[in-house]
Amino acid sequence: MAATTAHVFGAAVPRTRAFGGRKRHAKTRATSLELVSPEDEREVRGTTRPPVLLALPGGDVEQLLAFPLIEAVRNKNPGCCVDVLIPSRAKSAYGINPNVRYTFVEELDGDPSPDQVSAVLGKLRNKGYAKLISAKPAGATFSLDMLTTNIPERISYISSEGYIFNWIANWIMKGERVPTMKMASLGASMYDMLWKLALEEEAPPKKPLNFKIPAKAKQLAKEKLDAQGLMPGKFILLQSSPVPDTDAEVKAYDWSRVGANASTPVLYVTKTTKEAKAYAGANVAVVPTVAELAALVEMSKGVVCANTPALLLGSALEKPVVLVGEDQKIAESFVPGGKVQTVSDPEGANSILAAW
Repeated sequence: MAATTAHVFGAAVPRTRAFGGRKRHAKTRATSLELVSPEDEREVRGTTRPPVLLALPGGDVEQLLAFPLIEAVRNKNPGCCVDVLIPSRAKSAYGINPNVRYTFVEELDGDPSPDQVSAVLGKLRNKGYAKLISAKPAGATFSLDMLTTNIPERISYISSEGYIFNWIANWIMKGERVPTMKMASLGASMYDMLWKLALEEEAPPKKPLNFKIPAKAKQLAKEKLDAQGLMPGKFILLQSSPVPDTDAEVKAYDWSRVGANASTPVLYVTKTTKEAKAYAGANVAVVPTVAELAALVEMSKGVVCANTPALLLGSALEKPVVLVGEDQKIAESFVPGGKVQTVSDPEGANSILAAW
């Protein structure tokens, strides 16, 4: 059938529809969401339902704990894409999550500048999202910001910051009021109320995390083992809690006692080069991403850690895990049903490691 044209201000423009049929796409497909409308983007990528956006504050641990909710959203809406709005420090967590399409960065834990907020809202606006699901306790400011995104259904925890602000948030968002405490203190249950609000069903019993380690991350992890002269399955991975620079040497000294008399070598993992310097003389690897950390955990014989991503990853990969500085109640809160041993301090782990 011959192509038809329309004349707009005297210029011939190819029609995009023929006889009211389905929109035709050019042979050159768009490579960025910025180049196509939300409807076109869904057709190009083969999805059948409008996408969903989740706003998730917190660091790597909080993001990992959200994986079951993200997976449930996709299962509840077959064919939809899921995007996340997260702080910059937690972006690497999604390198192992196959259920997330795009990550947008906004400092949800603090007070971003007006310019930062405007830039993020500009990216989210008119992307065709059907629903916003937010774990950030929404106050008046955040609720009004989300209102400008034109997302029709907005579900969120509601902040307890005051009557008027609470009223505004409740008017804009469908939500559940939560106390002004750190949501992370609830462990794996921190998203249960949000699950019920968003999916209209009770959160199921907790299961190990479901994730996928990219081949590139496994390759990088193996290179770091080779650099330390370590073999897969023949080392213990140790991840301490992040500490301020002023305390790094003190904390490193405490943790460096772990495995001092163990027959199996210990690999210390840190997120920054500066922190790694405190472990001079030991086997240490700078591991900036959760994907690389997951690959190293998978290759390890076992894990000794604070309440860090290594705790969740080690439990999910069914590795022996020793949690340092927390009691059994906390261990059960973050990895329900997981086989985790707890000790009060790093040196307390040595008696356990002797049996590994």
